[in-house]
Amino acid sequence: MGNSEEKTAGFPEPDARELTPQYLTRVLDSLPHWRARDFNESEWQRFLHAARIFQLAKDEDIIAALNGYLALRPEERSSDQDPNWMAFDPEVWSKPYLLFRVMFALPEVPVIPRRPPAGWQTEPSDGPFSPSWPITWVAGKPCLVAMLTGYEGAPYSPAAEYRYYRQNVPFRSLAPQ
Repeated sequence: MGNSEEKTAGFPEPDARELTPQYLTRVLDSLPHWRARDFNESEWQRFLHAARIFQLAKDEDIIAALNGYLALRPEERSSDQDPNWMAFDPEVWSKPYLLFRVMFALPEVPVIPRRPPAGWQTEPSDGPFSPSWPITWVAGKPCLVAMLTGYEGAPYSPAAEYRYYRQNVPFRSLAPQ
């Protein structure tokens, strides 16, 4: 691994050549899922560390990692399911969804009135929503402004969202803390 001594969630700072889709998938899988409470300091540090790792990776490796992460594992698939079928699991989807809101410098200016984007169901469910929702930054640290209670609607596509953000939004400056 890289020369840095920093470790978060068991993943030291990697060299660029170590940023394979398999490595990125393990990093993503190690993150906590969005739930009905805010994350503690250690959990937020895991997101910050993962965001720094993803910012170093090649776009094609990130897309491959996202697709690999979402692919239904063979042991979870029934014999008659398409092997390319993706898991429909909001807890699984919440990891890349939140990671992108840490990774990219999304504006916190409210643009969507009174309902969350996509099919995320949350408490509270009203109020202004910004592209960075459900994360806001206070004194340089992320915090959740809404807690996940469910999901209803079309499947979330992390790869499509990543591609859009990568073309339209700069990375957030994330210095190690």
